[in-house]
Amino acid sequence: MVIMKYKYLLFLALAWCVISCYDDKGNYDYKEINELKISGIEDKVYYEKIAFVDSLKIYPEIESPWYNDDHERYQFTWKLIPSTADVNVDGDTIDYVVSQEKNLILPITEKAGTYRGFFIVSDPGNGISWYKNFYLRVRTLTSEGWMVLCDKGGESRLDIIFNVNENEDMIAHDLWQELNFRTGKPIKLINSYRTGGGSARLFISEKGTYNMDKLDLHVGEDNNLRWEFGAQPEKVEVRASGISQFGSQTSYWIVVDKNGDAYLNDKKIWGSIFDFPINKLEGKTPFVAAPFVGVNYVSTYSGPSVMMYDETNKQFVEVIDGASYPSVMKFNGTQLFSAQTGQDMVHLESTKNGYNYAILRDPRTGKYFFYGIILNASGKNTQEYYGEVFGPNLDRVKQFACHHMYPYLFYAVDNKVYQFDMSHPDREAKEVLSFPGETIQVIKFTAFVAWEAYKDWERARNYQLLVATNVEDKDENGCGIVRMYDVPNLMGDLVQKKEHMGLGKIVDVTYRERDK
Repeated sequence: MVIMKYKYLLFLALAWCVISCYDDKGNYDYKEINELKISGIEDKVYYEKIAFVDSLKIYPEIESPWYNDDHERYQFTWKLIPSTADVNVDGDTIDYVVSQEKNLILPITEKAGTYRGFFIVSDPGNGISWYKNFYLRVRTLTSEGWMVLCDKGGESRLDIIFNVNENEDMIAHDLWQELNFRTGKPIKLINSYRTGGGSARLFISEKGTYNMDKLDLHVGEDNNLRWEFGAQPEKVEVRASGISQFGSQTSYWIVVDKNGDAYLNDKKIWGSIFDFPINKLEGKTPFVAAPFVGVNYVSTYSGPSVMMYDETNKQFVEVIDGASYPSVMKFNGTQLFSAQTGQDMVHLESTKNGYNYAILRDPRTGKYFFYGIILNASGKNTQEYYGEVFGPNLDRVKQFACHHMYPYLFYAVDNKVYQFDMSHPDREAKEVLSFPGETIQVIKFTAFVAWEAYKDWERARNYQLLVATNVEDKDENGCGIVRMYDVPNLMGDLVQKKEHMGLGKIVDVTYRERDK
């Protein structure tokens, strides 16, 4: 009886539903949802802009059934959020808002770095918002570029060559002219890049060593390197610097000073400093360190050693991952030479392709020898090249440079540059460049090692020879010239890519890469 009553009630309920649906037929007036599409904003590549030079201009297109008829109902917001910002901590605040107009015309005054941008379209009437994201990279004349150190009547001057694109450049002259700080005679520039941040931009003068400011490259007592030493000497006179990314938890920054003392700072330890000298073999036997530090730019996480040279005992030494002191360098595989050379190191170059090229001079004969080494972990270094350098005017050689792809050695004598093929050491070096009426001050290659999305033309600078000269008998305010050359394979003729004239009296040149 209960079952029958239940079936009867269920029948009545279903019948009511059917009747209700029938009676309600046609009562619903469906309307198209206010869909909105945003176009005209590039979201696959970075907008590239230079601070205080460029403006970011974006004119978005909006498609919506209702936009053309009632566009005033919408509100617009443009935001730029630094890639380093932690929105969980900083919050997505109004500070990131840069415009509330539909079209963005923004003079760039932001700090150098990368930004994630948002264009937001809001409908206050229904609370719905739509957005389109984009990416911006801001560069400044001091965030990256060729730093040209010049002598200005016994004081220091810094010029900057800024590569806007492959064919266009900007030059900033005498960046320190308003600097209320006397540096004394300039000596050297060293840029030691570290992928995890904390790179060193060292300027060395007769008054000491300074780690140039990350933002504007100023130097002063606030960034005197002596503050990073435990003993805080009166001044630090650095002659070599290198930072290695080891495979373990260490990241050694090693510097060698004018006296041949070497110091180590583990960059992975917060607040670490340069403490006691480390130029003691396995912490026991002191030696004078040559003014060179070699690192591996390729196998950074396999724990490759840092390379040094023991000038006292005329031998290659290395600081192994996790060690506190150098030890005599060990090699695996084919043995082309002994770690004990009996020679003086005159040049060491860490190249982009992983090779460290050392040029040594025999003090007894005056002959030069080249050594090609790949640094690896746990003493498993390999010997790749060895031989004598043959060529004209080696008795008057001023400096060397090694190509970062091909086994080519360049050296400068007076106003000429010579090229030597280390893979064919039986062939004499040939003259490749000559600059009558000029004196060669710098020849070098630069390793671009930053983990950045460099364009092809930017990466190509790894393999271009830089030659910096000073025009004789010309005013020091405009006598400097920097030229860049492509170096073809098979010892082909060098091809000049760029020439920058009117620089100060050049002392040194190095490249400051984008830093984190």
